Amino acid sequence: MCGLSSISMSAAEVARLGGREQARAEVWTGGLCHPCADAVERAGAMGPTAVERAYLSSGYARGSGGVVALRRRIEDGELTVRPWSASGASSSATPWAHMAAEVARLDEAERQRLRDPFESSVRAE
Repeated sequence: MCGLSSISMSAAEVARLGGREQARAEVWTGGLCHPCADAVERAGAMGPTAVERAYLSSGYARGSGGVVALRRRIEDGELTVRPWSASGASSSATPWAHMAAEVARLDEAERQRLRDPFESSVRAE
């Protein structure tokens, strides 16, 4: 869901976990990283709720106003949290990197509205 391409782990950590296969099993659950797998488990199924939960609880959900503002944008239908697989973006070393441009676009639109809230009404006249 988050688009994470890999997780770095020291050779000592891999050895502590019992080798490469055991380390891979420790990090990935059914093709999902543990935070995304936990969100699916909490939601009860893979779907929009699980994707939103994974994103909002990831620590990578950033934007002006923080997680509270992002949650409001999601609830208001202003922001759709898409899983990485539906984004068309390449996987990344940073979880949820594919959401950054969308959130930045919304933040810029919000800044524009706050700078001159009457501009659009003046142009329309």
